Amino acid sequence: QKWLFALLPPGYISVSTTLSTVLLFVSVIDLCARVDIRDRTAGLIRALGQATFGVFLFHLVVVAVIQRWLPEFYADPRPVAKMGMFTVVVVVSFVVSMLAARVPGVRRLF
Repeated sequence: QKWLFALLPPGYISVSTTLSTVLLFVSVIDLCARVDIRDRTAGLIRALGQATFGVFLFHLVVVAVIQRWLPEFYADPRPVAKMGMFTVVVVVSFVVSMLAARVPGVRRLF
């Protein structure tokens, strides 16, 4: 196993993570190109897509708030707790991003 870790070290910026991310992105793009979407659904997807940069900007703030005010929830190692935290971070970040996009001065950031 040492040779495998030396060749492909696990981590956020490793070659294996980067390649996996690119392959996943290309696969999802290919799958989505084959799907016919209704106008209403396309509008929802477009709105969520426009909010993603704001989510990127704000998600760490939500994680920091959870870590500060709910340390037992943040430190809980169970997969269910991690999925719950992921859900909270994503939903709160999207809501804040979509609301911030309606404020004229803040709209440029989010």
